[in-house]
This record gives sequence, C-alpha cells and structure tokens, in this order.
Amino acid sequence: MSLSKAIEIPLFLYAFSLPLSMSATNISLALILFTALIVFLIGKEKIFIPKSFFLILLFFTWACMTNWIIQEEILFSSIKSFAKSWNFLPYLLIPLLSPFLSGREKKIIKILIIVGCLVVLLGIFQYWGQVHFFFEGWFEKGLLVRDKRFFGFQSYPLHTAGLYTILYLFSMSQTLFLTPESSLDSGGPRKSLVFSFTTEQIFWWSASLILLLGVLLTGSRSYYLSVILSSLILLSLKGKKFLLTGIILGSALFYSIMGLEPYVKERFQTININHMDESGKQRIYMWKSALQMIQDHPLVGVGYKNWGKNLTSYAKNFPEWKRMDPAAIGHAHNSYLTIASETGLIGLAIFLFFWSLLLKEEVETINKLKKNQLGFALSLGSSSSIIAILVAGFFEHNFLTATISLSLFFLIGITRSVRKAEKEIF
Repeated sequence: MSLSKAIEIPLFLYAFSLPLSMSATNISLALILFTALIVFLIGKEKIFIPKSFFLILLFFTWACMTNWIIQEEILFSSIKSFAKSWNFLPYLLIPLLSPFLSGREKKIIKILIIVGCLVVLLGIFQYWGQVHFFFEGWFEKGLLVRDKRFFGFQSYPLHTAGLYTILYLFSMSQTLFLTPESSLDSGGPRKSLVFSFTTEQIFWWSASLILLLGVLLTGSRSYYLSVILSSLILLSLKGKKFLLTGIILGSALFYSIMGLEPYVKERFQTININHMDESGKQRIYMWKSALQMIQDHPLVGVGYKNWGKNLTSYAKNFPEWKRMDPAAIGHAHNSYLTIASETGLIGLAIFLFFWSLLLKEEVETINKLKKNQLGFALSLGSSSSIIAILVAGFFEHNFLTATISLSLFFLIGITRSVRKAEKEIF
C-alpha cells in the first residue's frame, strides 16, 4: 500500500463515521493524528499552526486557571479542560496531509454528505412512515426519532441540528458556487434551469434539500434561525435573482413542512416571544442567573464547568422559577453567557477573539480564490457554518459540543487542505 493510500484511509473513515458514531469518529481522528505525526517526523511536510489555534489553547489555559483562582489552590484536575482541544485538531492536522490527498478532498466530502443524507432519509421513513429498523435494538428504542424530533445517531437533537446545519451549508455552497455559468445571473441566452442541470448539480441540490429537511425535523429553533440567516448570506453572494428565488422556494419548503408536521409548526411559532413555550421561559431564568453570576464574578467567573454547582443558589433569587428543567444544570443554553459566567469576561473575550480570527482566516481567502475553484466554494461553506454556529450560540451552548466541533473543524481542515493545494493556504 502506498503512503498516499495509507494517509487518506483515516480521512475517509472519519467522513463515513461522523454522522453515525462519535466513538468511531474519535478513533478515526486518532489515526489522522498518527499519520500526521509520521508525515511530520519523516520530514515530508512542515506543520503550520494557524493563529486561531493558539487562541483556543489560550482559552483552555485560562479556563483551567479560573478554577485555581476560585479555589485559591492549584487543582491538577482542572487540566482536563484541555481535553476539549482534541475536537479542534482536524483543522490543524488535515492541511499537513494535503500533498498526499491528490485532490481527493471532494470525494471525502461527498462520502460525508452521502452518509448524512442516508441517515436523514432513514429518519424521514421513521418520522412519517413509522418504519422501524433492525439495528434499533443495538442502541435504544426509537433511535432515529424520539418525542417527534429527529435525533439521527446523536444523543441530543440540538447536536443533530448543528451537525446537519454544517453539512447543509457546505453542500449548499457547492450547489451555488460549483455550477456552470448557465445560472440565473449568467449572461447570454437564458436556459431552463431544469434542463441545464448536470448530474453533479442534481447531486448537490438533492443533498442540500435532504440535509435541510433533517435540520427542520430536529425541531431546533436555534438552528432554524441560523440556517435561514446563513442561507440568505450564501444566496445574496450568488446574486439578487438567486436570493429572490431562494426566498420563494425556501418559504414554500418551510410552509409545506409545517403543514405536514404540526410539531415543526409549533416550534416555529414559539420563536415569537409572544408565544413562548416552557423551554423558552426556562431559558429566561437561566440567562438571568448567568447575568447575576457575571455581575458577582466579572473577571474570572465562577470557574470553568462550575455553572451547575452555582445555579441552585442563584435560582433562589427567582422564586417564580418553581420547576427547574434538569437540562439547566448543564449550561445556560447560551454559549456567550455560559462562557462569561464560568470564565469571566476575560474568558469570553479570548473565546470571541478565537471565533473572530477563525472567521477572518476563512473570509480573507475568498477574494483571493477563483470562483470556479473548489476552495472558493468550500471557504464560503466554512464561513457560513461559523456564522451559523455563532448565531445558534445565542440560544444553546454549542461552541464546545463534540459533535459540532468535530464536524466543523474537520470540514475547515478539508477546506484548508484544498486551498493549500490551490496555493492559497489561508
């Protein structure tokens, strides 16, 4: 087996595993780390560490120190905060392997998209057809759909929504920006959009639609908002006519799904503050508690991962909060408030600087790349995905979720590998 073949296998395994199993994905990442170390040690490639990666390490260092400051002693157990840095490794390691991939990055992405679409289709069959599958007994009953929400193979529907939002945006970016110039904005004679579709275009359009359906069926209002905003950004970059067409078709799809599934309609309606449901009211109390924690501990917070330990005492300040949702113990259902309450405004500033620099690293390359290059489309996919995660972060704590991080930073790593091959690294 050639070195190139040996190096690309872990990447294909990672892409195949991501929608199916986090355990298999982590094993694949370990193999990627092993192959990257071999490439580095034999001197085939020099490792380039992006500035944003230093910032995430700085954040985890500060997160560790917040517990030392709060407890007034050095706690070696706090070092486990660095464990989350594992999820960020793909965007550091994959560009190192670029010379050995020989342009196979697009195939890797296609495998990920295809597996993701298959999981969504299985979920749709179970959602509306009440179909049960032989493998359900391997995990738990109602594996793909539970309580009217599409879970897929993830443990929580918000994780599922984040994963399929990212996959949808990468698919959509290729749908819009890897198509022939027989589009709505092209010059020359107009052609029927239907008859001008190539097999490649049909694949990406179909994948985008299926993945979007997956997001809608999760019932995640956070990602409804982030998908809408990020889609509008991509469509506006393609052109006014595409934006108008996208709004019309997207609205038709959303209203059709709401007509078919009352639960999805109910979730949309409760986005309105005047129709807030119980989970929305719970969030308000969580956010108020977080703001009080920040007020009492503005610089270092209550200590990394100490939100749950402190919530009970702060909840007493709101006697009307009689039935606390058990999910409130985990975090404030707002990434910004969770990080600020646990690591202080200093920690929040570092983390926001990380995301800003990461987005800047992606956006800066867009104008340097040719529009018919794969790197251009993927850069738009990575940029729009980052924006989507930042938007959803106002309503859930997604910044450090393994499913989302392992998805986003794998695809950013693939994007940077493509750009490296196209001679525009960052």
